[in-house]
Amino acid sequence: HVQTLVSSHPRPSTNSMGRKETFHYLDNGPLCLVALEPSTARPIQINKTFEQCIGPLYKFQEYRFAAATTGEQHKEKLSRAIQTVAAGHSEKATARNVEMITLCGETDFPTRKHFDWIVG
Repeated sequence: HVQTLVSSHPRPSTNSMGRKETFHYLDNGPLCLVALEPSTARPIQINKTFEQCIGPLYKFQEYRFAAATTGEQHKEKLSRAIQTVAAGHSEKATARNVEMITLCGETDFPTRKHFDWIVG
């Protein structure tokens, strides 16, 4: 499993870094980061790790992020976690073992990988 993080909406913070600065700071970290627009769940920002492993932002901007999964059960898991946080029912939700098509791998061909997404 690759550990990843989805931020469904920016939360008020006690630090002085905003979302853009935080993503820049964590650009080359080991986690894939994606910020989602709260009302549509569409990606609005990713870090370099996400881009290298899963793909560029423009490929995901036109639809809800959960649509990037490979099947209905995976889409449902990720959608449920995103909705739980977006609705304010929890500050954090997890969708484990979510299959997605990625650019990671030994070949230049798309590969299916499983991710543990933490939404918060």
